[in-house]
Amino acid sequence: KPADLQNLAPGTHPPFITFNGEVKTDVNKIEEFLEDVLSPPKYSKLSARHPESNTAGMDIFAKFSAYIKNSKPDANE
Repeated sequence: KPADLQNLAPGTHPPFITFNGEVKTDVNKIEEFLEDVLSPPKYSKLSARHPESNTAGMDIFAKFSAYIKNSKPDANE
């Protein structure tokens, strides 16, 4: 970790954000902060346009995990 980051937020791991000297380390607080500060109409929304985009990769990840963990390669179909 670069020295600048160690001095900025000691003991924390990314992601974190700073704004006006305040450091936010909680992912949910960062999201809320970004939605409040970077809100429309000046900036577009941070959320996906299509709600189904939020879960698009879940089934792919589950299938891939099962494929990797499977001890019987012929059963992967």
